[in-house]
Amino acid sequence: MTKRIAIIGAGAAGLTAAWRLRNAPCEVQVFEKSRGYTGRAATRSHGTVRYDFGANYITGPPARIRQLLTDTLPHDALATIDPPVWTFGKQGNREPGDPESNAAPRWTYARGINTLGKLLVEEGTLSVQRTTRIHHLTRTNGAWHVHPEQGEAQGPFDAVLCTPPAPQIASMLQQSTADADHEAHLQQCIAALEAATYAPQFAYVFGLAAPLQRPEPFHALLNIDRAHPIAWMSIEDDKPGRVPSGQSVVSAQMSPAWTTERVDDDPAAYTPTVHALAADVLGVPLQPLAWTDAHRWRYAAPTEAAPDAPLDAAHEVGLYFAGDYRVGKGRVALAMDSGWTQAERIRVVIEPR
Repeated sequence: MTKRIAIIGAGAAGLTAAWRLRNAPCEVQVFEKSRGYTGRAATRSHGTVRYDFGANYITGPPARIRQLLTDTLPHDALATIDPPVWTFGKQGNREPGDPESNAAPRWTYARGINTLGKLLVEEGTLSVQRTTRIHHLTRTNGAWHVHPEQGEAQGPFDAVLCTPPAPQIASMLQQSTADADHEAHLQQCIAALEAATYAPQFAYVFGLAAPLQRPEPFHALLNIDRAHPIAWMSIEDDKPGRVPSGQSVVSAQMSPAWTTERVDDDPAAYTPTVHALAADVLGVPLQPLAWTDAHRWRYAAPTEAAPDAPLDAAHEVGLYFAGDYRVGKGRVALAMDSGWTQAERIRVVIEPR
């Protein structure tokens, strides 16, 4: 009989895993709580402007992910961001960034970084059930069923790959049940996932009705002393195909410390404050201001990885885990590589020997 695999989450890890399993002897169903793809590698539009408000680009991929991006998937819309990343400190002193880091390619897509997810779905002919939040799992008679918050349970599945942020998976597993012989695996996985920690982040975007007169030739500014409310700023104009001539779009991502103090507030309430801070860091006015956007990323980037052993031990009961929380760094390429790794482990189990 054909094996059936459920993948929870259509972020970079989940979609890469599904793509890697596309030719395996199995049926794969992806479940995604939102309407879009690629999770924190997210893109929005304002009129004719396209802008990223989570991950800004893809860099430093392992060899197999680089080949996927630049060779296997369609890459006619893949582009590099050429201006360098500079740094700044608490006092606002801007300096050129690390030459080695700036020499590494930084990839994006003309229509937005979320193009990556669309390409994986289209090229892999993946089955993705969107706007479906999975509340819990049940395992009986050697098979898994997934239970959405709304609608009937789906299954049976021979394996489940979980790819949302670790706290969300832990919450789901706390509501889940397994047969008596394997309940311990659930508890061990919950403890491992709860050990992963995240930094929250408020993200802001400022649309200008005139070109930005930047003081130096940088694409982005990185705060290196972690003493400023802004952690990162970048200019969407440098991404081909994003911003029409005569306009500019500037993004600002706030520091974990600044965000943590306000994480339960409405991010938009701080838009004027961040606008002033961003202009101060850039050293030029962010005017004329035409529109703004603000977003809360409660789980912006992992700061401490979940331990591997309990998560890998759950393979015994067909439970797998992928995502950047397994490496402790918020990188699109690392999340993709994690999904690839878990797909390979699933293939070992389901493919004929």
